[in-house]
Amino acid sequence: MDSHSVDPNNPYLAPATNVADIIVPGKIELAKRFVRLGAFTINSLVFIILFYVLIFILSFSFMFFNISDTNSGFSYGGIAYMWTLSSILAFIGAFILFIAINFQLLRDNGQTFGKHIFKIKIVNNDGSSINVWWIIFFRYFLQWIFFLIPIIGFIYISINYLLIFRKSHKCLHDNIANTIVVKI
Repeated sequence: MDSHSVDPNNPYLAPATNVADIIVPGKIELAKRFVRLGAFTINSLVFIILFYVLIFILSFSFMFFNISDTNSGFSYGGIAYMWTLSSILAFIGAFILFIAINFQLLRDNGQTFGKHIFKIKIVNNDGSSINVWWIIFFRYFLQWIFFLIPIIGFIYISINYLLIFRKSHKCLHDNIANTIVVKI
């Protein structure tokens, strides 16, 4: 009996379809956990450097132009406003710059700077190439949006990276994007 056909004795029985990840044995080797950690560390350092450079530039720009939410200069409310606005703009700017820096590698090879150094790449579950916009939205943008939500962000990030210890070596963002990270 075909796995997609209906059982004549029980027409209400769900088809017995295998929904496991499609990986051809011997052709695809999943990236090791610590190799992925190394690539993540490099990518994080790139993002952090971009973030702090931008926050430094924005903060001093706001102070130079005396931008605050009060007319009394940089009172407590003004400084809090300046740092909040600087942080938000720096985070958005760092995300855009991070994607811009990695765009060609992501588009051509499914890699970021860190993944390129460690010779690993992002592919679909079946090992085929993946669309750059899919990677950007599902693997980066959504993850960073979750990260910004207080408390939920910490829980999401913790679960996301702890899931790498499964047999499939997939984090939560891999499941969301239907991707795997493989050796080149």
